[in-house]
Amino acid sequence: MVLLGIIDRYKKPEKSRLYLCKPDRTTIAELSEAYNKNLSTNYNGIHELTFDIPYMVNRNHKSVRNKNVDKIRGHYLIRYERAHEKEYFVITNPKNTTNNGIEVKNVQCYLLPYELNKKIIREFSGTKPLYSDVGSEGVLNETLLVKSDWSVGYIDVDIAQKHRTFDVSEQGLIEFIGNLSDLYDAVIIWDTINKKINFYKNENIGVNKGLSIEHGKYLKSLEENPDFDSVITRLYVYGNEGISIASLNPTGVPFIESFDFYMYPFERDEKTREIITHSNYMTDSLCHAILDYNALLEGKTGEFTDILERKKPILENLQSKQNELFVLQTQLHTIEDELAVANATMLPTDKLITDKINKLAEIASKNAEINVINDTLKSIDDEITVLKNTIAIENNFTHEQIIERERFTNELVWNNTSIFEVDDLYEEGKKELLKVSQPRISYSIDIVDFLNVVSCQRDWDKLVLGDLVTIKYHNFGIDILAKIISIKHAEDGNSLSIEIANAHDIKNGFMTLKELFNRTVSSSTTLDMSKFKWDETTKNTHEIGQILQNVWDASKREIEAGYNNKISIDRKGIVITDPDDPMRLLVMQHGVIGLSNDGGNRWATAINADGVHAERLIGKLILGEKLIIGDNNGTFTINGNLLTIQDLNEKPRVKLGEYSKGKYGLQLFDKTGKQVILDEDGMLQSWQEGRTDNVDGYHPLTLYVYIPEQTMSIKKALLRFKLLEFRAYSQTTESGGGTYSSTSSGGGAYTSTDSGGGTYSSTDSGGSAIVTSGDSGIDVIYGTGQTDSAAGHSHTYRTVEGHKHRIDVPSHRHSFSVPSHYHSFSIPSHDHSFSVPSHSHPISHGIYKSTSARQISVHINGVNRDIELGGKFNIDKYNLNITPYLTKGQWNVIDLFSSQLGRLDATVFIQALMGHE
Repeated sequence: MVLLGIIDRYKKPEKSRLYLCKPDRTTIAELSEAYNKNLSTNYNGIHELTFDIPYMVNRNHKSVRNKNVDKIRGHYLIRYERAHEKEYFVITNPKNTTNNGIEVKNVQCYLLPYELNKKIIREFSGTKPLYSDVGSEGVLNETLLVKSDWSVGYIDVDIAQKHRTFDVSEQGLIEFIGNLSDLYDAVIIWDTINKKINFYKNENIGVNKGLSIEHGKYLKSLEENPDFDSVITRLYVYGNEGISIASLNPTGVPFIESFDFYMYPFERDEKTREIITHSNYMTDSLCHAILDYNALLEGKTGEFTDILERKKPILENLQSKQNELFVLQTQLHTIEDELAVANATMLPTDKLITDKINKLAEIASKNAEINVINDTLKSIDDEITVLKNTIAIENNFTHEQIIERERFTNELVWNNTSIFEVDDLYEEGKKELLKVSQPRISYSIDIVDFLNVVSCQRDWDKLVLGDLVTIKYHNFGIDILAKIISIKHAEDGNSLSIEIANAHDIKNGFMTLKELFNRTVSSSTTLDMSKFKWDETTKNTHEIGQILQNVWDASKREIEAGYNNKISIDRKGIVITDPDDPMRLLVMQHGVIGLSNDGGNRWATAINADGVHAERLIGKLILGEKLIIGDNNGTFTINGNLLTIQDLNEKPRVKLGEYSKGKYGLQLFDKTGKQVILDEDGMLQSWQEGRTDNVDGYHPLTLYVYIPEQTMSIKKALLRFKLLEFRAYSQTTESGGGTYSSTSSGGGAYTSTDSGGGTYSSTDSGGSAIVTSGDSGIDVIYGTGQTDSAAGHSHTYRTVEGHKHRIDVPSHRHSFSVPSHYHSFSIPSHDHSFSVPSHSHPISHGIYKSTSARQISVHINGVNRDIELGGKFNIDKYNLNITPYLTKGQWNVIDLFSSQLGRLDATVFIQALMGHE
């Protein structure tokens, strides 16, 4: 383990390794014998690698021909590896040289994108984003991706949203890609391992790792090259087709200013206005005035923007009313013509006179409306005048200050024809002024090759292209933090040099003292006591204006060359007719040109200062700044990149094109004209979940609503429920069993049914020896006696008590006869006890109703929402808004409880914008 601050003496500097590869990246050989290796890396540019290969090398103490010399060919690849670095280069110019008998092949290589050098971009035009990940409408989609096997890696989101205008007749692809860096204000980083191109914002590249180069530490030589002639304080900003920033500038002028360089290092206490440090160039009085004026402009910018926003719809309304007035005036002229014809032909005129009176009343009413609008505009213009006077130079600077300020005014016109949006132009103009409002300073620095010094190992990883480095040189007063824009390393020659903030290579200007980064860009006005051109629009010098001018010139030539015309001048003005077709005529009066093909009954085409009004326009091309096309049933508008279709209620229903800044495609609205139902962010979709169930205080009706995680926003979520009576569809239930007594019976005398009798045999008996019952059979002798005196003798006797007999019964059966008979029996009054086990009965179908649901409580995702929704509820509800309580990307659970037994019929309706983020 190496402790912090301890040098690892065993750690060796990383040496580069070169591998020769075929165009398909198959490795052919390692060029270990290469020497004089020089690597030059350039910020936002193409790196260069050169090295030498000897023709003869030592093998086993013998000088033999180097086999690798013959393998090197133009357009083969070199894979450069050093530590964690790995890049592919293209061999462009391998050449053989010999000097004093030493033969070498000198190899020159450029970073892999150089292979695009021979690809051509032709006839590429249009306004496009840098890249489109959906479809093919993007600069990279139509060029790099079509012409090569390179792909797109990372693009900063701010860069991806920019659109730029192109008009390229022919250009090399590598040069074309390089120009994208300026057009989109991006830094290009090539990933040669994966063949991807990346676009980063400059401020997002590079970190300060603490590398410091100064006298006594690494610095060998330093050259400072300031260019004070490059300092610009007033920048005129113009974009595509000559658009300017005047409409967004509070002063109404097409330029922005910054005097911060000449004010530096002026500083004051903001509260006491006490001067802390003085300017190197300006007087304290002028510095105070400029800071005060900048603060005033910053405060008035929002006010100016608000005025313009209020004025815009009023101007549009005025245009609409003027168009309506013209229609009324045209209708009046038609009535007057018809009236003249009726008078001349002695036809009835009462209706025409009434029509004329009514039309005059309509015109008077319309003029009154226009006067009201003009009064409103005058009020707004008065506000603009007050604001103009407030920020006028002469009201904020003294005569002496104005003269001094003019000394520091250095002007430059900056055009960027790829920008067509005023907002983008204004922002890019401020960035450009930031670059040019200070001297361009470049530094060339030779330093010790610490990359090959073991004791400098803590700084090895700090020298990275695009990172920040501190340069100090006390005697020159140099103490700056700058971005490394070039590193040249001769590895074998122990030579290392860097360039920082070279204005030719980096477009952000030199990163000088911290105070210059904290400055603000101020907008200013002209210095000639300023005739503010608040109401003047930018001159139309673009392509559309030229086309229209050519058309007008052609019309002019045709009129001047006309012949065989019948021209009359009378009350109607100038009337021109074709003698060969008198039904076709042209009338010029009151600044209006009317054309008719039916002798003046109808004026199908009319031209006035507001525009062309016609039933039919025939041609191949319609061009304009803002096109409104429609009829009595509706209109659609083309404004810039956007086509808008309105319904009869003048509500937008369809937008096609750039419907929002940086968003292109189709956008559809519902009948309100406010709810988007389809655009690039997603589609408005609707669905619902419904259910009916019995409820009580412990058993709710539950609805499950899933809101997909692709949901961009939940537009509407409505809960409906209807209070119903409890309902069941059967009346039997399960019994748990038990012991029960039946009801009592009165009893009675009953006779059984008759029996037919018959003869029957018993079952066979197997027989047995049977001993009769008795005592144990013990003999008891009582004495002797004479039983027969005549015989003269006597007998001895004994009495036996308790005896038994043995009887043998053989196997046999009995036969017996049962005559026909019946039995008579009597049943007294009684009841029966019986046991019923658990059981169920078959369903007896039918509808059973009970109490109704009441005191409905709404719980969403486990949270009681009664207070927010206005519950509890005893009536049916149809539009309870539960939108705020639903969560995207999960199942939402809606529980409806009732305080008593009842039934609910409930539905949730969901309307959401679905898409992919």
